[in-house]
Amino acid sequence: MNQIGTKVKGFALMRKNEALDKLFDIIDINHDDIIDRNEFSNSLILLAGGNPDDKIEAMFMLYDINGDGLINFEELYQH
Repeated sequence: MNQIGTKVKGFALMRKNEALDKLFDIIDINHDDIIDRNEFSNSLILLAGGNPDDKIEAMFMLYDINGDGLINFEELYQH
């Protein structure tokens, strides 16, 4: 992989890590750095409802590692 490709991949992974950090902070309601069953259950309820566009955006933030707006098998598999 060339230097530019390495930087792009690093940026995409940073973007994914930032998204995961934000998601964890949202789910961890009492901010004790642990997601308990109640917090996890609440997050599933929220994900089951809500705006479909928000759900799609969240999924692409997590799975679209290279940030190209598409999710390929490798990106899905890496998650």
